[in-house]
Amino acid sequence: MEGLTPTELENHMQGLGNIKNEDDLCLLYSLICCLEFKHEDVKDKQRVSKYKPYIDKYVNTLSNLKIRMPPDFKDYPKIDAAFGMTINVIKYSIEDKSETLYTY
Repeated sequence: MEGLTPTELENHMQGLGNIKNEDDLCLLYSLICCLEFKHEDVKDKQRVSKYKPYIDKYVNTLSNLKIRMPPDFKDYPKIDAAFGMTINVIKYSIEDKSETLYTY
């Protein structure tokens, strides 16, 4: 069941996307989705291939900040400032529901 979106979180209108990746670039995909696809209706946003054209741009920005993927929580304020946004990290488990891990 790991990697599947829990039924109660499947409503994409609430801003949840489940990108099907097998690497440590989850935050990178989330940034791209938020910043590049904000005003577009992109079909199949869950596919990593949709993000490939943008990866170099974001990797370069994060590399200039000396941030590696996956980032440490101490890196989030730098990421927030670099992209002009606020990132919230929430852990979700079916048993415990949600727990906020980071908010700035």
